[in-house]
Amino acid sequence: MMATPLLRSKAAKLLCVAAWLTLGPAPFGETTLKGTYADAFGVGVAVQAGQFENAAERELIQRHFGVLVAEYQMKADVIAPREGVYDWSAADAIVEYAQANGMRVRGHALVWHQSTPDWFLAGGDPAVIRARLETYVRDVVTRYRGRIFAWDVVNEAVSDGDGPYRDNAWFRATGPDYIDWAFRAARTADPDCLLFLNDYGTEREAKLGRLMGVVDDLRERGVPLDGIGHQFHLGPNQAVEGIHRALDAVAGVGLVSHVTELDVSAYNDPGSCYARDSGCLPELAGDAVSGFRAEQAHLYRAVFDAARDRPSVGAVLVWGLHDGRSWLNNFPVRRRPNHPLLFDRSLEAKPALRALLDRDYEP
Repeated sequence: MMATPLLRSKAAKLLCVAAWLTLGPAPFGETTLKGTYADAFGVGVAVQAGQFENAAERELIQRHFGVLVAEYQMKADVIAPREGVYDWSAADAIVEYAQANGMRVRGHALVWHQSTPDWFLAGGDPAVIRARLETYVRDVVTRYRGRIFAWDVVNEAVSDGDGPYRDNAWFRATGPDYIDWAFRAARTADPDCLLFLNDYGTEREAKLGRLMGVVDDLRERGVPLDGIGHQFHLGPNQAVEGIHRALDAVAGVGLVSHVTELDVSAYNDPGSCYARDSGCLPELAGDAVSGFRAEQAHLYRAVFDAARDRPSVGAVLVWGLHDGRSWLNNFPVRRRPNHPLLFDRSLEAKPALRALLDRDYEP
């Protein structure tokens, strides 16, 4: 009998606990993030291969995290900028570093419309596109078979408006079939790997409804979907109920949840800022930063608590090690300093980290 996604996730959790115990106590006797939550889920961080050359960053990565994910170096435009020509250097470095340090790896992401080289869709013939996609997925997943425990197979396939599917270049060329092809190719290449559909905004009720519609559609077609990745790019005044609702909806249909790209922005910019650079909030400074950090700490704790309370959650990953490396310093406003992660630009722990490590701490 084939294991269900939730059973597969429980087995992965046991492996995570065993790996952490093998590593022994944290350096200098400090409480660690991965140790604090080892009985519940794996704790991870998005990295770039070059960070391993920085001794201070390397120490924090090894001390606090048991799961690594490539921020962008496992996407198609990096691995395969030309058809049949692969650059494995950065992806290999991340996987090899993880193996050498007793960590696991999440793969991110096999298909994403924003990182698709032109050659995948050139010519527009669905049969040719399918062959290219299946070859690529097979080659990548096979290379890391047994070394990557979960893949975001398709990233951001759910619509933000009319839908439920996002109207991207893949959808316009093949309809939703590209999702089926990618998942089936990944399952064939590594039958033991957990396969995820990853998306943002699942904490918003309307987006969650569209996502669950896609999930129902994929499962009716027999697509081998094991779980949902919730990016959880959050901000001030985030309602915790939306996070609970998203995790519970996925558990309710028997799938695994991973929190895949967690960060908490200092800004709640209006939609006009994203659409036309209008109405963007000014840079946060002075006492306002300190006030935000307290709110941020409460929200990080709420997310980790929600995950710990739900056996269906197998991993929580933050989208970067420290504030200076966050993508949010350039999105939606370029060169506006943001403060979304657990460590500041000097690699000092912020109140959010302490809130996760110390239940008695009040930010």
